[in-house]
Amino acid sequence: METTEQLVETLNQLSVTDFKEFKALIQPETNLELDSSSCLKEANIQDVVNWMVERFKEECVEETKKILLKMGRPDLVQRLAATDSGVKGCSASETCGVSYREGDAAFRDFDAGQTGGLIKLLGDHMIKNKVAKDYRRWIKLKPEVKVKGPRDAPTYSLRSEAGRFECSVSGLRWFCQEKVAFRYRFCSWDGHMERMESRGYRPAGPLMDITVSTGTMLEVQLPHWVYIEDVPELLDNFAVLHVTDYGDVLEKVAQVTETHVTLTEPAFSLLGCLLNIFFSPRINCCNTLIYYQPNKPFLKLHVYLILPDPALKQSIYKDETSGGYEAIKKPHPDQRLKMDCGFTLKASVETAHIQPPQITLRHVSQDPNFYEVFIENPDRRFNLELLQTGSETVWFCEIRKGQFVP
Repeated sequence: METTEQLVETLNQLSVTDFKEFKALIQPETNLELDSSSCLKEANIQDVVNWMVERFKEECVEETKKILLKMGRPDLVQRLAATDSGVKGCSASETCGVSYREGDAAFRDFDAGQTGGLIKLLGDHMIKNKVAKDYRRWIKLKPEVKVKGPRDAPTYSLRSEAGRFECSVSGLRWFCQEKVAFRYRFCSWDGHMERMESRGYRPAGPLMDITVSTGTMLEVQLPHWVYIEDVPELLDNFAVLHVTDYGDVLEKVAQVTETHVTLTEPAFSLLGCLLNIFFSPRINCCNTLIYYQPNKPFLKLHVYLILPDPALKQSIYKDETSGGYEAIKKPHPDQRLKMDCGFTLKASVETAHIQPPQITLRHVSQDPNFYEVFIENPDRRFNLELLQTGSETVWFCEIRKGQFVP
């Protein structure tokens, strides 16, 4: 295959948004026009390829590889590479700005002297696991937080220049080529879940009300909490709920990674990730919430096991504190827990009474069930242990006497 044809075929795999980014990564280095009437920014794929062949000559393929690596597309680099030769001008340790997790088993035995081998390894790892790996760098930004009242849901505001960014609170990611300003808040799935279930979907991430006041985002990545190895055909089984003034719209996602779903050239309002209701996947990071009733001769705990939904967590906090309960902060389960599976809570105190005997992990938008733990005259520290029904311990914590006030 001729070089020009090979490059055109490869770049045709890019989305409209990704092709804009590809051109943006060329522009700062060259700042040149394709011809007297057409600048690089407005060029189509054929024009860009013709220009690169003329500009870089025999190095045009290698220059293309370096740009694709910066974009986090080792799959397309592998497509371009006829052999496992390294990319000139790019060391294996730097991989042209691509970051990867050295602890990942796929990279432990990698020879750091073979950049071309890394390119192939990254692409093979993606194909083998049928997931889209995101090796791009996202700059984390801390939002400005505004709260009207102590029990009101906070509003988060962010501003950025052009680039790729991630909110340090929500994990929301966005890509823009101009200044943007926006705000968001977490919303309850209550009122939406029944409609989604009737259409064959369940919540797979937080529901967020996003308002952009300045600029345009070319891409937004919404966080999800699903362990995607449990879900085949990712693009077919994930969707995004978009609540508009005219009703619900289910949008197809452009990409699914381990932590996010991608929308290109998005419109904003209420947005939330959905998963086909047929699947009962494992959840990446469930939350355990513990509340106790102070100033009593006995100890009464409310222990919740919920999906990592910030709006639901805020709702529980509001309900419990309005009833006079206080929180005991403990670490969350470190392993993935399976949805629609039963869990049992045990205490190391023989006099402890726990109801109900089992709770099923599911997403409930309001009034979620909880374990009530009653211990009369607690005089020492004790342990709480969460077990998956018919399985091993999945969570453990120690409650010390000083952490509650009898």
